[in-house]
Amino acid sequence: MIVKLELYDIREAEQSYIKFGNRRVVIANSFESIREIFVINGASSHARPRQYVFEKYVGYDLGSHSLDANFKAQRTAALRSVKASVWPSFYACLEREGDRLIANLAEQGGYGTKAINPLPYMQVVAMALGWSITFDKEFGANDPWLREYIDNACLITKVRGASNTWSDFVPFLRLHPKFRAMGAEGQKASKRRTTMIQEVLEDLKARISAGENPTCVAAQVMTDETSNLSLWNAVKCSTSMLQGGTESIPSHLTAGMGGLIQGHGPEMQEKAFAAITEAYPDNDAAIHAFREEKVPYVAALYKEILRNYVVLPMSLPHAANEDIHLKSGITIPKGTTLYMNSEGGNHDEKVFGPTAHDFDPERWLRDPSLDKLGTVPHSSYGIGSRICPAWQIANRIMYGLLLRIILSFKMEAEPSNLPPKDYRTFGCTPDLVLSSPKTFGVKFVPRNKPELEKEISVIRERESRMKA
Repeated sequence: MIVKLELYDIREAEQSYIKFGNRRVVIANSFESIREIFVINGASSHARPRQYVFEKYVGYDLGSHSLDANFKAQRTAALRSVKASVWPSFYACLEREGDRLIANLAEQGGYGTKAINPLPYMQVVAMALGWSITFDKEFGANDPWLREYIDNACLITKVRGASNTWSDFVPFLRLHPKFRAMGAEGQKASKRRTTMIQEVLEDLKARISAGENPTCVAAQVMTDETSNLSLWNAVKCSTSMLQGGTESIPSHLTAGMGGLIQGHGPEMQEKAFAAITEAYPDNDAAIHAFREEKVPYVAALYKEILRNYVVLPMSLPHAANEDIHLKSGITIPKGTTLYMNSEGGNHDEKVFGPTAHDFDPERWLRDPSLDKLGTVPHSSYGIGSRICPAWQIANRIMYGLLLRIILSFKMEAEPSNLPPKDYRTFGCTPDLVLSSPKTFGVKFVPRNKPELEKEISVIRERESRMKA
């Protein structure tokens, strides 16, 4: 038996004690259980389990490796590269990609006359932001080099999940052609991705040596005199930063749009729009979208999207690096694999009340104490010492993109292609580590079409001048 349930049903218990093949696993299912194991006992639960597919085929990265001295140095460099004091160097890029997104949504959606699937547009803007912020490199959306990179990254993602890489837990399966082929595909993609990143970094290194001062994460890492990272470690660090943001942000935003075009969603859009125009009476909201979080309602939107639509429902596995003694009297032995049921914790009625299963952004305005639940009030970025290093800049990116979209458009559902009704059904890839949203249609209807057309004309003229 590959999976053996022990003691409790996985959905009801504070912790579930199960076996994946020959490996003992503990799953934290409630908000408090996640907090106890991964925050209060964070010093004992920050390791990563050994993963056969990663060791033999793909190679570990910053997110999947235990924090030895080498990876601690990478994480420290990652944290420094995206600290709030360096954000101003990213603003020009964020504003440029925000402009492009608005123009693309308007033009491709026929200025609200036809529904489009928002996910590809969110992926393009996230990838463009990722490359620009991480490597100070720009691509067109259809650049073949970029498309090759995206394809390789997607292949690697397929071998990251516990639910589709059972060869990590059942050694006999490693002989099966299916799992050998999966590993070989991941290995080929990983090698090619690393080569591509090295090419970009070598070019960046040459620019720095020539006296340029690129404002990007990789440059921050390579020029940080206190980190002493080698070029190879800079590759691993920068790759991890790029992979994470370009996978999760598009899925979160797209799933959130599904909530905003059904039920009370249209009312939420109008409340957000009213709050934006009240905060910026001089009609300069777009200029400030990424520079500050001045509109609490828009901040509440991204918080609720992150809480409600969990694109990494089981997060990435941890391992107990020493015995963990729980307040219940239970001891989790050293070496045990640990999972956080992020979807369960984010919908814990003991914390979020009877509306925990509803998409309700205003909960963050009604109850300010929710923001004091921890470093972040959910586990969608991970939690504790292994939380995503870029979680703060990711929040700002989501805030800015939501503000720009709501400022320019009313989002409307397409009756023939409706979004999933709730968080339980929004994902189309439940067998992967990342649950990508199902396809649905959105009409992006301009709030003021003549003004938007003028704005987009200016955006396109500016792009033409930059290319010239």
